[in-house]
Amino acid sequence: MFGLWNKIFLIKPTCVLLHVRSASRLQPNSLASMQLLSTPHTYGRLSAKSSTFESCMYQRDIHTSSYLCKKKAKREKNVKKKSASQDDEFEAEDFPQSVDELVDMDALQSLFTATISDLQQEFASQLALRTSLTSFNHLPLELDNGKSVNLQYLAQVSMKNPRQVHVNLSSNPQYLPKVRDALQSSSFNVNPRIEGTSIFIETPRVTREHREKLVKSAKRLGDEHKNRIRDTQNSKLKVVKSVEKMFSKDAVRKLQDDILKMGKDFNKQIDDAVKQKQTELLKES
Repeated sequence: MFGLWNKIFLIKPTCVLLHVRSASRLQPNSLASMQLLSTPHTYGRLSAKSSTFESCMYQRDIHTSSYLCKKKAKREKNVKKKSASQDDEFEAEDFPQSVDELVDMDALQSLFTATISDLQQEFASQLALRTSLTSFNHLPLELDNGKSVNLQYLAQVSMKNPRQVHVNLSSNPQYLPKVRDALQSSSFNVNPRIEGTSIFIETPRVTREHREKLVKSAKRLGDEHKNRIRDTQNSKLKVVKSVEKMFSKDAVRKLQDDILKMGKDFNKQIDDAVKQKQTELLKES
């Protein structure tokens, strides 16, 4: 039967127009075969006029595939738009009953405490007067995929002599420029030199100039961690501000003041840690 058809025209979602080369060549069985076009719960009606056959299939929920695709795309777009607009807001069923439920102060304190711990670890690994192999091994490197790894996972670090460090990157030579740049921008105060698949580093002498450079690095690290405190603090304040009209002004103001006070206290801890480290670095042994 299908060899007889020239064209199939979609007149509307519920009507298909079939043109055949010759009505006389259409066999009785072909009429039965055309019922295959109908789906369950679909009622077909065939009428013959000259060489044109029209099949009107009446079905309540018939849609074309392109129409379904457009509906699906529109639905996904609306879902994404709704998700983006409610990034820092609450769903109606999850809306807090009191202003104190907006921000978990214990969790916020834990985040700030972890920031202080990270700063202390960076002081120990990057601001030693006499740079050790451990300091180089723990040098953080950001890869092209956005992940951060320590140097020890990409290279073998060893002492070539008492004044020179050897970084062997023969297994990962593609990271030679990245490792060199990370060493130059670190607080180690070194000038790495690339030779083949290796990097050689002359360890600096403990001079007054070297100490002063480490002091500046301590301040830079402190400022970076204070920025982390501020960013976390601002994100919580943004959540409070987004629903401030739903609660009393006094309750909202108290929560905002508590967040600001906690951030201020931890920033003071950072300032104290930086000052202590700077005093330690400038102290002559």
